[in-house]
Amino acid sequence: MMNRVIDISSFHRAIKDTSSDVRCNFDSQRKWQKKVIKITEQFRDMYGNDGSLLISKAQGDLNYIAKYISPLLQKLFKHTNSIVFDWGDSGLSASKDEEHRAQKDNEVRSRGVTPDGIFRLVEFSTDFALVEISGPPTIHNHHHYVGDRNKLGKSLKQILKSIQQMVNDGDQDLYHEIKLYGIQIYLNTLHLYSLSEPERGVYVYQEVMSIKIACPVGLLPTSLAKIVRKFWKLKDLILDSANKIELYLKSDTGAISSDDSDDSRDTVYISPTKKYKKQSQNAATS
Repeated sequence: MMNRVIDISSFHRAIKDTSSDVRCNFDSQRKWQKKVIKITEQFRDMYGNDGSLLISKAQGDLNYIAKYISPLLQKLFKHTNSIVFDWGDSGLSASKDEEHRAQKDNEVRSRGVTPDGIFRLVEFSTDFALVEISGPPTIHNHHHYVGDRNKLGKSLKQILKSIQQMVNDGDQDLYHEIKLYGIQIYLNTLHLYSLSEPERGVYVYQEVMSIKIACPVGLLPTSLAKIVRKFWKLKDLILDSANKIELYLKSDTGAISSDDSDDSRDTVYISPTKKYKKQSQNAATS
């Protein structure tokens, strides 16, 4: 499709012609080709009729999310019935659960950390992937970028702990294979991070890949196919994460754990030094 593109008009025409060809195609590739066209249409809408990059113009967060980022993610994850994606106005459930356990009954319950977007597993009603939009695409703010990156890591760690505590006797080998993903978008570049616990108490948080969301119209013939492939890889990674979480949760041979579970994973670790100081204080007051 892209070998016919030389400007924005030919880009529009190439999408239209390819859509017409796919409608007449009934082989095994038709379903996949239709999905690729739908994603390509989202990139088409990032350009003006003169070929200018609308997505890179000065704008506020809400306009950037509503016009460009939200439609792209919604199209990418459409028809994935096992998961849902929503913009995060309800707060992070793992954060709220952690705070609720720490509070007394007469204390006010807070909403918890609120990421910009949340992926949830439908069957288990649990968060498992997050999205942060680190400001408008034309605003350079490294402090905001680093803060959101760290916020993603902290929130993903809370989610991973919450998933582990959902079951009493899950397969730990399956648990250690779980990778949670966080998406951060900054200056029109998508950064994908993963967090895992390959060994007990050892957490690994790292960047998996980055995707430049848009390119100048002159680079479309050589760049767009690579961009779309990367977004498809992102989708596969998140769906694989959902699948591994489901396998772990369904491996439980016991009952669902409660907040007052005596599971050793819920206990607080106290260092030998703190234990010694505590014992010394008790001895001094007795």
